[in-house]
Amino acid sequence: MTNFKEHDGMLFKQPKPTFKVGDWVDCKDPVGVPTQCKVLEILEHNVIVECKTGHRWSLPHNNITRKLSPSEIIVNIGCMSGTVKDLSYVEDGIFWFIGKKTERCPGVMHAILYGEMLDTETRELVEGLLEAQEEE
Repeated sequence: MTNFKEHDGMLFKQPKPTFKVGDWVDCKDPVGVPTQCKVLEILEHNVIVECKTGHRWSLPHNNITRKLSPSEIIVNIGCMSGTVKDLSYVEDGIFWFIGKKTERCPGVMHAILYGEMLDTETRELVEGLLEAQEEE
């Protein structure tokens, strides 16, 4: 996959992407809003991504700002959002859900959740992220 960008009538070779199909990435949606998306397909000039809201976009390669680590992916669970972390000393499916800093809690908000508390789609996402974190 060779990617060239034209500037002032000259073609410049773009670097190959550092992400692959299945990776989570930080990107800018079609109107420039930063969001996290999963890479579905890499084409010559565009990347097909799906964000957590279910929207699918074809974005230019330069709209992808970086590949995300599994520990950086923000999961939405009901009215909460944050990253997930395994409680490795417990074997019954408990995991941490780490929220953001808030005005009331300048540290970080935490929640401990069980897998069975989640809908199937969210549970599969969380389990996949926890497995990927173990592999790191």
